[in-house]
Amino acid sequence: MQDDSYEYRNLPDHPAFDWYAERIAEQRAVLDELDAAIGDVALVLAPHLAGEPIGPKALGELLDTVRRRDGSPPPGPLRPVVDLESGVGDWDRCTGCG
Repeated sequence: MQDDSYEYRNLPDHPAFDWYAERIAEQRAVLDELDAAIGDVALVLAPHLAGEPIGPKALGELLDTVRRRDGSPPPGPLRPVVDLESGVGDWDRCTGCG
């Protein structure tokens, strides 16, 4: 069994490993469906972070870690665009958000 971060070999027969394999399969199915639905828009994956990235520097660092599903870097460079600063964080421009 393999996910994007690690390859598991010779796993013992145990329900925990079965559960994990099922979750990976479910996530891959959702990503396949999303990838098909968005057409020409490139789907990229970002790692889970313990905290929320706040500010242009933190968002830029997050963008540096995103990868395509095959592990290759996305076309770039990707950089955040900040239009408004609220004082408690930054509001990113959202195209088509009104």
